[in-house]
Amino acid sequence: VSPSNPLPVAVYSGVAGTFWTDRKSPPGITTGAAYADKDAIGTSFYFDVPDSGILDAAAYYDLDDEGLQVDLWLFEVDITPQTDNGAFALADDALVRVIDVIQFSGPFYDAGNGQCALVGSIGMPYFVASGRIFCQVQARGALNIAAGNLPTFQLRMRAD
Repeated sequence: VSPSNPLPVAVYSGVAGTFWTDRKSPPGITTGAAYADKDAIGTSFYFDVPDSGILDAAAYYDLDDEGLQVDLWLFEVDITPQTDNGAFALADDALVRVIDVIQFSGPFYDAGNGQCALVGSIGMPYFVASGRIFCQVQARGALNIAAGNLPTFQLRMRAD
């Protein structure tokens, strides 16, 4: 638990070689700003992972209780950061380095003050020489994120 990540990190799931990454929020989010469909949310960030494995599942913790779709773009290399709250526009060299795009479009599970969306059974093999999967979040609706309620993501991995 830390000020930048107030949620405790996950523990190993109990299935041999399967684990959840730390929970991460995109840096650079302008709280209170209105995001339009297809805007970048924050700037790029990464998850530490084994160099190769299988992406099993992903979680989106909607702490701001928006209930709107967001896409989590995954890359094998670091990309030129997008401008927060600006049009999401990848250069060709970044586009060809996409590992997967995870669409958190629902169902959203409502917990009163927040929601979560889970995507399971992804089964995407990957290889990243750096031991990092780089990410960028894209709005797919009109979000307005409050301070302290940043969108938070987590990946479930299976090591080779």
